[in-house]
Amino acid sequence: MSVDSPFAVSATGVLSVTVRYHASLDSFFCVRLSCPVVALTHAVLDEYYIFESADSAVSLYTSARWNTDSLVQVERRDLFHIGAPLRYRRFSVSVLDSLLGEVKKYYH
Repeated sequence: MSVDSPFAVSATGVLSVTVRYHASLDSFFCVRLSCPVVALTHAVLDEYYIFESADSAVSLYTSARWNTDSLVQVERRDLFHIGAPLRYRRFSVSVLDSLLGEVKKYYH
């Protein structure tokens, strides 16, 4: 897996990330998650860090077919996958909630 576009918040307040999964050196599939920051309610830690949203506000896009960057929306969901905790440093969920609160101040 590689990151095509890292976590970023757009000028309109939409958090998104795009990753590329490699099946081989010349075969890939892209996935993008996006969600308005104001729709994210809080962070949780299961096996991964996740932001929860209200009302299925997270959009999931995938490659229209293998080996293309063209993305199509395939579903809406409540969970925005952030990533696995680092082995050497784990953030508490309260820290992520606090950071989310700070970012949400700028988007209404």
